[in-house]
Amino acid sequence: MAITRTGKAAEHYEKAEDFWNNDDYEKAIAEYGEVIKLLPNDAESYGGRGQCYNSLEQWDKALADLDKAISLDSGNSDYYALRGRVQAALGKIEKGGADTDKAATLAPNQAGRFYFVFGKLLEDAENNSEAAKYYKKSVSSGGSGNKFSDKAKEKLAALGM
Repeated sequence: MAITRTGKAAEHYEKAEDFWNNDDYEKAIAEYGEVIKLLPNDAESYGGRGQCYNSLEQWDKALADLDKAISLDSGNSDYYALRGRVQAALGKIEKGGADTDKAATLAPNQAGRFYFVFGKLLEDAENNSEAAKYYKKSVSSGGSGNKFSDKAKEKLAALGM
């Protein structure tokens, strides 16, 4: 659920997005925080700040902000997908997988991407059997000719599966 930002909240949000786009996560976090002070129910600001914390590998803070974003807007697939990746980084593969499944359910046209990214994260953590599970989901949800489905097929072949 989008909130209309005006005045100072709109200014801070625009600055936060600019900092985010320029990989200046600390400044973006501060600006999203200012928006949240003014608009405590702004799911997008919690989600944006959660992305920043994720980029800085501050998993607990990312998780807290994504939990809040989801509580405010439970229909946003990107919040679930990102929270799934954060859960995996925290070693909570089952919870991360459940969040990835939820993201895929909310946005079936993005399911191939969500599953591929989650699988890649697991593969990077050398959890190849779990990675293969999500690559297979990417293939089955992506369809022929889908960029992520095709990449997932390549990953499965490289894993010998």
